[in-house]
Amino acid sequence: VWWSPGAGALSVHRLTQALAAAAASLGAVILPDTPAGELLHDQGRVHGLRLFDRDLTAGTVILATGAWTCFFGRQIEAELPTKPVKGQLIAFAGAPLQPRHILSGHGGYVRPRGDGTTLVAATEEHDAGFDRRVTGDGVAWLLNLTRTLCPILLQGEVVRTWTGLRPGTDTIDPMIGPVPGHAGLWVAAGHFRSGAVEAPGTAELVATAIATGTHDPLLAAFAPPAVNEVVR
Repeated sequence: VWWSPGAGALSVHRLTQALAAAAASLGAVILPDTPAGELLHDQGRVHGLRLFDRDLTAGTVILATGAWTCFFGRQIEAELPTKPVKGQLIAFAGAPLQPRHILSGHGGYVRPRGDGTTLVAATEEHDAGFDRRVTGDGVAWLLNLTRTLCPILLQGEVVRTWTGLRPGTDTIDPMIGPVPGHAGLWVAAGHFRSGAVEAPGTAELVATAIATGTHDPLLAAFAPPAVNEVVR
């Protein structure tokens, strides 16, 4: 068991809201609750996105669509091999004592949260697909992890259970860069557990390359695979 008094944590939900607000303040148009339909493409170039009620055109389209990126790739026969890795989580409240720092080990971690609850996470299910159900097996695994890392939490109340879908890839590494064979299309997806931490660096690499035309050599290590180069 690892005790991590210097480790920090953040709410991905709040981070996303803050980034959207910051982007809007700089002139970006945010379209919440707007499902994306299909990529607009013609003769090897992607030039926009079809929504339910209209088309949006753009000189460059960036797919930052997590585990769902593979579906957009299939629309245009591009190799974008993302896949969901399901994680189930549980939160406790009201235990006699609660940890003040992160505890990790045995494939998971315990983390105190700002709202007074304590999070225990998470399963790692590579073959569950897009199944968002909380399962008995998942809860049993989480309770056993709790018993191992911080058993006093079991004297408290289970206040929430939920799932998340981490964006994995067939090659383990994220995909960052222009999509081969499809001008105007970039991808930034597949960061698995580290999306929130790696997002600022990814955004800087992609934005700089698109704005200046100069690609940082680091991008080569994460280039999306060309057709027939995907690891099976």
